[in-house]
Amino acid sequence: MGSVGFEDCALLRTPRPTLVGATLVWAAVEDAIGYRLERLDDAGLAIETLPVSSPLDLRLLDRGPGEVRWSLRAIGITLQSALSEVLVLTWPELSAQASAADPAATSEARIIAHRALLNLCLARGDRFAVLCQPCGAESTDIEAERAALADPARGEDPALSYGMIAHPWVVDRPDVALRLRLIPPAGHVLGRLSALTRQEGPWRSPGGELLLDVVSVDRTLDSPERALGAGASPVVRDVGGFKLVDARTLSNDPDLDEVSVRRLLVLLRRLARARGEELLFEPNSNATARALENRLVSALSKIQAAGGLGGRSGFRVKVRPGASSGPDEARLIAEIAVNPAHPLRWLTVRLVQNNSGALVASEG
Repeated sequence: MGSVGFEDCALLRTPRPTLVGATLVWAAVEDAIGYRLERLDDAGLAIETLPVSSPLDLRLLDRGPGEVRWSLRAIGITLQSALSEVLVLTWPELSAQASAADPAATSEARIIAHRALLNLCLARGDRFAVLCQPCGAESTDIEAERAALADPARGEDPALSYGMIAHPWVVDRPDVALRLRLIPPAGHVLGRLSALTRQEGPWRSPGGELLLDVVSVDRTLDSPERALGAGASPVVRDVGGFKLVDARTLSNDPDLDEVSVRRLLVLLRRLARARGEELLFEPNSNATARALENRLVSALSKIQAAGGLGGRSGFRVKVRPGASSGPDEARLIAEIAVNPAHPLRWLTVRLVQNNSGALVASEG
């Protein structure tokens, strides 16, 4: 970040540290042999000194909830600089200090809301939910939540593949004033999903990706591996910040346990409907079937070229006109089999236009 002469710094203030990700950095001072952060009281007097080096893990400056004032000083062999401008950090109250109690009534209401959201995503077929646990929840709580969300009447509940749980809560910096806040991680995960979709496509997994502006977490999970096995996607410390260990859905189906696969299928359902609607009022003929097949192949070829499908031939398309002798007979059926980057078998999206003209996209 550049260099500043030490003799000048002895008369002037040391450059003020800035926050980059989850670390503090500052410009090097020429001939300085070290740096010292001083925690100041309201009168500007030092009440704590801390030898430091750049970059500095911001968590080392956590002194509990409330406002904490720090100032940086460069140290030379015989001189020391004036203090930098004051850096004010406002830390939130973490669950270690706050009550993590989740009354039974609140827990039941949350599960009802989460189940309704998953069922909505399933019914639409083109939505995905990022769910969160209460602040301070442990891996056993996540296991209980997943079990409660499943509908035993459905066997392997298909709604579970339309959602994920991100945990624990994160400490982020919402503005340049360094006022930190403790919030659920859903907003950061959704923001990362949105950015990756724009940059590469919905098939890009957010697992291993740093979450922007996250400087700490509420707590380190007792067992990230256990939480991962329960269907959660743990947020953990990594070089340069905090990341999701992996991005898993709540489903036990090995073909649908990756968020990237579910979101790819969401894209394919939208694509199938969009291409089918273009030919909605065309006659039921072989020419219409070929036109739909060509449009689907063209769109899928672009997805494969962008890395959304695996293998040399990552998809198959079969379109055929159907009989229309009765009101329930299909007029046109399109089957799209795809091979995502990490599936165990081919997955199929079926587009059916029935005699009433309605288009129905389904998986199977």
